[in-house]
Amino acid sequence: MGSLAVLTLCVASWTAGEARTSYQKAFWLTFCATVAALIGFTVAGYGFTDEQRIAFLGGGPNVFGRNMAIGFLGSLFLIRYRLGRYWIAITVLTPLMVLMSGSRGALAALICAASAYFVAERVVLRRRLAMVTAILCVGGAVLFYSDLGERSLSTYQERILRLTVQERYDSERTDLVQTAYAMVLTHPVFGAGLASFPLYSTGFYAHNIFLETVSETGGVGVCLLLLPLIAFVVFSVRHWSLVDRPTVCAFVAALVHAQFSGDLFDSRAVFVLLIMASSIVVVKPGTSQGNRHKTATMRCVGTEADLAPAMAGLGAHQ
Repeated sequence: MGSLAVLTLCVASWTAGEARTSYQKAFWLTFCATVAALIGFTVAGYGFTDEQRIAFLGGGPNVFGRNMAIGFLGSLFLIRYRLGRYWIAITVLTPLMVLMSGSRGALAALICAASAYFVAERVVLRRRLAMVTAILCVGGAVLFYSDLGERSLSTYQERILRLTVQERYDSERTDLVQTAYAMVLTHPVFGAGLASFPLYSTGFYAHNIFLETVSETGGVGVCLLLLPLIAFVVFSVRHWSLVDRPTVCAFVAALVHAQFSGDLFDSRAVFVLLIMASSIVVVKPGTSQGNRHKTATMRCVGTEADLAPAMAGLGAHQ
């Protein structure tokens, strides 16, 4: 995350003179370039664990799967704002990487976030039916007629169909939930204390951001966690026609994944993407929605009143 932050600042500084540059653009260019590099290493045969799952940089298969799911939404951002059609390769390959990671949480995150995006952008997708059809056809060809696709299907059959569906294997998640519930009953207000979960369980954490919060910090902590999430939902609903939808859906992916894997430290992507998604896309007055990709700029604002100076500044620039 530190390396990505440095690279993002470098890209933002390098493109500072461009009218449409935003911190979202710099972030997604950096993130998707990193995702492309990791996919390249995977295709070359690197990163495979003893269980034939994929992990890089010490993050484990679950983290790799989550980052691929987020990269899928990032590629949609770059395509949406016409920053290069070659990012379609990331759109096609990241779902395969999610399958190869063997992470059930990452797969659930990808399905939820992609479904939310396609529902939100159904009008735009109808205009790009040919491109969407091409992506699906290429993705299907890679899945069923390549070594990469064969490995993806093999991991899916092993991790999802056999372990999860047939054998009901849940990686001891049920025991972790019961432990967290017992901790809540014992310490309902302030919780058992930060990082106290290992004292009550053989696991290090609950693998669920809400369970970990409520068990270790009680009702007070979970209310503080819910406060920015609820504020973000209200903000997004009120300004849905103006928010950056790919980044909002990337936040959805991170939040869904945080219900299946990782601790609060691993869930920092939830808060990073929440901040990234808390922005409004400003469109030049008189410009049709279909052409807003060419004239849109972004500002991190909180109310509609803040749009006035942004619109005035955009008009002056034009």
